[in-house]
Amino acid sequence: MSKILAVDVGEKRVGVAISDELQILSFPVATFDIETALEDIANIIKEEGVKKIIIGLPREMSGKMGEKAKESRSFALELGKKLKGIRIDFEDETGTSLLAEERLKKKGVNFRVEKGRVDAEAAAIILEGYLRK
Repeated sequence: MSKILAVDVGEKRVGVAISDELQILSFPVATFDIETALEDIANIIKEEGVKKIIIGLPREMSGKMGEKAKESRSFALELGKKLKGIRIDFEDETGTSLLAEERLKKKGVNFRVEKGRVDAEAAAIILEGYLRK
């Protein structure tokens, strides 16, 4: 098996998490500026030998796919162009940011100061959801 990378696409930042080789555990890796995220993610994929990427797909409160989902799909399209041959799947990310904040709070992390930690933690939660399937 190979590692899986998960991505939480935000307006300003992109959170990234990675699985272990057995695809059982997920670990927050980093948060990147949206402007450099494609290149930063490409570097991680090369370093870690990732064969699959999971992109978080946000839903609106109504359950419909809105503008943020379109932005995530657009990011996935650009990532797919840059990384030919890498499989990209989507996973529902509804509520992951709130859950990430709760987790960080329990760990004693001030997520209001370390905002980037929320994005990476949210990516780990997205990946956990995918791995449980």
